[in-house]
Order: sequence, then C-alpha cells, then structure tokens
Amino acid sequence: MRRAAAALAAVAVVLTAAPAAGAGAWQRASAIWVREHRDRATAYIVFAARRAGDVGVVTTAGIGKIACRIERTRRSTNAICNGRVAVANVPTRAFVVHPALDRAELRARVGGRRARVEWAATEPRPRVAAPYPFGSGRIAVRAVLARGVRARGSVAGVRVRASRRWHSAELGQGAAARIDMPRRPGLHRVRFTLSL
Repeated sequence: MRRAAAALAAVAVVLTAAPAAGAGAWQRASAIWVREHRDRATAYIVFAARRAGDVGVVTTAGIGKIACRIERTRRSTNAICNGRVAVANVPTRAFVVHPALDRAELRARVGGRRARVEWAATEPRPRVAAPYPFGSGRIAVRAVLARGVRARGSVAGVRVRASRRWHSAELGQGAAARIDMPRRPGLHRVRFTLSL
C-alpha cells in the first residue's frame, strides 16, 4: 500500500507541474484503482486540485483509463501502467472539500470522460503530514494536513471502489510560500508501477 501511495503522489505531481505563482493555499484529492484481468489490468486515475493565490482560484481535474500489464515473480506482483490522463480546468463547484477534511467530492467531465468520485476519511482526524513537493519540487510548503481516505464512484463509465488490493487514495490541504499552477489542459503521459 505504501508503494501504491508513492505511485499516486508521483502521478499527481507529474500532472500538476507547471510554472509557479505567489503564496497561497491548496487542496487536493486523488485516487488510483486497478482492475486485474489475468496478465493485464486497467488503471483508473482521478485527481482534483484547487489553488488559491495571487492569480485567483483555479480548480483542475484529471481523469484517466490506462492499460497495464501484470508481472508476477516469486516475491511480488506488479502492475506496470503506461498511458495518458486528460487534464482540464473545471468549475470550482465541481470539486468540494468539506471543512473538516473528512470527505470530498468530484463531479467533472474531462477529455470526454466523466468522473463522479467521493473520498471518505478512514482516520478519526487530520494529521500534520510531511511536506511533499507539488509540481516541480521548488515550493516552500509551510503546512500540510492530510487524511487517510477511501474513494469510490464511477470513472469513465466504470464503477470503482476501495479494495485491499490495487487501490490508493489521498486527501490533503495546505499553505505554501509558492504554488505551482496546473499544466495546460490536454492529455499528459503517465507511467507508474504498483506493487503488492
């Protein structure tokens, strides 16, 4: 699960990297689900990010359905995924994070794919998390709150839900001295490996 979380963070960072802006705050939710079919699999990826700063409020969402291959060894099973995720700015109302950071919702259509996803807390309260790079990694983060969550809903017409295998989700918010603005809308290539 720790490796899945690392892959999820890497995908979200790749998709949100771009030139930095001034000080402000951010909220982010993301999830990956992988459905296994013998020696292949399909990964469903969703993320939403909101930044408020010098340039106003920008809300971005990404939705992807990516082909993966399964590699099995004596010690592990890996899903090796390579594909494209559609990224676009969406209306602010499409992404809602509740004040207690206990749940969030995304309802958006990006690149012809629709996502309706809900994140629900699995921890009793938010925790102070280690700052993680948002985009290029040159950002001075002052504070980060995060919460363990499970995500469920529908992505690209497929119902997805949390499972013990092949699922990772996160929900967080923070304040930063510099904030990266989202990449230009369009398709962005992602590559990652999830290990059990």
